[in-house]
Amino acid sequence: MAKLLLHIGTHKTGSTSIQRFLHEHADQLNSQGISFYRGQYIERNHIELFLAAMRYERDSFAKIGICRDELFDKAYTERIADRVQAFIRTQTTPSIVLTTEGLSLLRYPDEIDRLRAILDADAHVVKVILYLREKAAYLRSYTNQVLKTPGRVPSSNYSS
Repeated sequence: MAKLLLHIGTHKTGSTSIQRFLHEHADQLNSQGISFYRGQYIERNHIELFLAAMRYERDSFAKIGICRDELFDKAYTERIADRVQAFIRTQTTPSIVLTTEGLSLLRYPDEIDRLRAILDADAHVVKVILYLREKAAYLRSYTNQVLKTPGRVPSSNYSS
């Protein structure tokens, strides 16, 4: 039974720096009994976990940027689950780190259920690591990120 260390962000809390550090020090982590999962699209950021768990009709930066050519459906979720579970099965370390701040945006029970299935959570110990930031600073920073993408505006749709 592996211990899955699931770093879920949140956005704008230094996640990219944490992911870069983990990726660059994967060998040292391994020597200490911790494997680092390599992402499908970005080795250090495992956005496929978020995209496979999120409701398929929801919007995200990853969908319109990195993964705009993917079809997000049940088959996608199953492919990602197969990939993640195959990685977990092949590791000899007692702990595995997976990291993507997008997971902090999951908000519906069916999304959490999909993430649990992707991770085969009933067969492992899952520990969630979450960093927070002062709310007003977070909102300013996130709004600025949204506005950097041409044509994007903050959505009034709560579920987007």
